[in-house]
Amino acid sequence: MDKKTEVLITAESAADIPVRLKEHYGIETIPFYIKTDKGIFTDFEEIRGGNLIEYIELNGSYPEIIPPTADEFSAFFSARLSRAESIVHISSGGEWSSAYRNAVEAAINMDKVYIVDSGQLSSGIALGAINAAKMAQSGFSARVIKTESEAYFSGVENTVMAGSEKYVRHSGIMPGFLCSLCDTFHLKSAFKVSKGAFTGNRNYLEGVESCMEQYVRHTLKNSREIDAGTLIITSSGCTYGEIQRLRELVEKRIHFENIYTVDYSCTLGWIFGRGSYGLVFGSK
Repeated sequence: MDKKTEVLITAESAADIPVRLKEHYGIETIPFYIKTDKGIFTDFEEIRGGNLIEYIELNGSYPEIIPPTADEFSAFFSARLSRAESIVHISSGGEWSSAYRNAVEAAINMDKVYIVDSGQLSSGIALGAINAAKMAQSGFSARVIKTESEAYFSGVENTVMAGSEKYVRHSGIMPGFLCSLCDTFHLKSAFKVSKGAFTGNRNYLEGVESCMEQYVRHTLKNSREIDAGTLIITSSGCTYGEIQRLRELVEKRIHFENIYTVDYSCTLGWIFGRGSYGLVFGSK
């Protein structure tokens, strides 16, 4: 009989963990579901962020994002406890969806399952899951990993440049009149993900510097406070050239030891639309 893993790290599909890192650290995920008038689809397995953007653009209707139920979490955790002594689940921010609450409900009668409210979305969750997995590999207990993970997320920097104001308007994260102003004056809006909310809305106008250049300069301005270990570049519907340009602009300011790219899952990409991108990194 194979020896059980001491501590298994899990997350939801909304974590947007780069595949290479997910496989390397053995992080397992439970999917969200995407409901459209064509049916209900499993995030990443049956539908991708790019597919959903195409659907919205062709049909003019927006999806419903459905998190795993408490019963689904219970089955997910139970199956993995057959090969792991304990589980630390890094969940999407409790303010974003009911995923965190459903995970907590499922774990109530499981004394070996620990739930962490990341207060984050997308690869902001991924950074914490990777950090937790490194701790697990180093032999830390599930209880210590949970405590350290809760503190870790206060230092995660996660910003997003919206690709289209119409998506932002529909999601309700920016008032309609501000979206109209952005459309009128051709402004691009960027947001920060922090503690269960989109904060620090900042607008950029094409000029001497492109919006992308302004975004990178502002996001990385406090270079001495940035952990240059890992950067994750997130995007939805961007071209290869756009991602490479973003990477080059980053490298001119800070040399990160590791840079990974990942597409937004359906749970977030549709909020900001085609052409959205973001930078996710930790603080010292």
